[in-house]
Amino acid sequence: MPEKNRLINLGDRALADGFYTILNHNFDCEIISGGRKNFPYFTIKKFKQLHTEIEILNEFERFLNTMLLKQNGARLRYEKRIQKFISAYPLFNNQLFGKLNARFSKKYTRGISETLYPFIFRQSVFMDQISKIQSADVVISNSGGLFSDHLEFYLPSYLFELFLAKKLRKTVISMNQSISIKKPINRKMLFQIYSMMDFHMTREAISMAELIDMGIPGERVIASCDSAFAADFTVTESDIQRILEKNNLTGGGVGIAIRGDRKVDYQKLKDLIDLIRQKYQKKIYFLSTCKAHDMAVFKALSKSSGIFLLQDENNYKLLTQQMKYLDLIITDRYHVAIFGIIANVPVLAFNPQTIKMKGLFELIDYPFPALSHETFQANELAEIIGQVIGRKDEIKKKFAQSYQKLRKKALNDIKKIPQYFSKQVHENLPDQC
Repeated sequence: MPEKNRLINLGDRALADGFYTILNHNFDCEIISGGRKNFPYFTIKKFKQLHTEIEILNEFERFLNTMLLKQNGARLRYEKRIQKFISAYPLFNNQLFGKLNARFSKKYTRGISETLYPFIFRQSVFMDQISKIQSADVVISNSGGLFSDHLEFYLPSYLFELFLAKKLRKTVISMNQSISIKKPINRKMLFQIYSMMDFHMTREAISMAELIDMGIPGERVIASCDSAFAADFTVTESDIQRILEKNNLTGGGVGIAIRGDRKVDYQKLKDLIDLIRQKYQKKIYFLSTCKAHDMAVFKALSKSSGIFLLQDENNYKLLTQQMKYLDLIITDRYHVAIFGIIANVPVLAFNPQTIKMKGLFELIDYPFPALSHETFQANELAEIIGQVIGRKDEIKKKFAQSYQKLRKKALNDIKKIPQYFSKQVHENLPDQC
């Protein structure tokens, strides 16, 4: 995962902040960011014609051996000379390119040069990653919902880093995992690499059951919760007052957060917004938690729906604190639902393309299960909204209790990891992880 402060998705940033909080709460160690997409050219395309687990594992071995065979001093020196040339070349070393790179980074987390770097300097990236892994005592995969069929394109590249860490004889653990993999080739690939690893902490019981069903021994898996529950959500009183005045939120309203990186049925959403406004006389706010994708949804809705953008200054803490003043949140974003739980505001959710929303609601025994994007009708949903708002006090109490329980769980479940990790950390503290 990239350095947490650079993440453009507010949910990912909260997850990363919580992850760092958990490690700092339990261990005295230095945390090294492993980066992201270090091998973006090692994709699912290489596995389309493979069928057996042996073939899959051999492909990982073949890729590793290819990288090792190409590793020589002349190649590295050549790449270093190219890097030096690019850094000094006026085209890439001027104010205009700097602004363009900053804009690109703001939207996509990584800058232009950083995005192209793994493709152009493959051997340097490979060696840098080996050095990072070798310097660590424990390698932790903190990848959230990346291991899903709809994100399969880069699945091999993510798994290769874990494979490489085990080849370097490191203790390798997964945390914050939601497993939504049904395709046979992807399941076989995940099993091959996950069976090499030492321990797994999933975000919900459903994912734990998935791993066990694949063949991962039950004693090497526990169900925890998302590390965002461990993040610090406090803000100063002056900051919250300033942002409340900016958004004129004191009168309440309904918040809508819909992700823009999937197909959106705008007509249904517009019909729903109109019904909410007519039936409940509520002001409608749009919550954009990923600037790269969600603003397109707001722009489309705002043309005819009279929806307001909730200004959050790209800060998940300010967003969550403001949500406390809303009457309801409607969302298909997993971390927005978590923010709603933390803010004690009722949530009505749509299932994303994975099981994670269902798993989250099972954790808190929520009485309103996630709905389907494809089958919902605006008038039916408007009726359910009335039921949710009618049970607002009950839900707020449940969320307050659930947040305290899940925050404690997020902070402490890592202590359940068996002796080969927890004993090493608590009795013989590692320098880095």
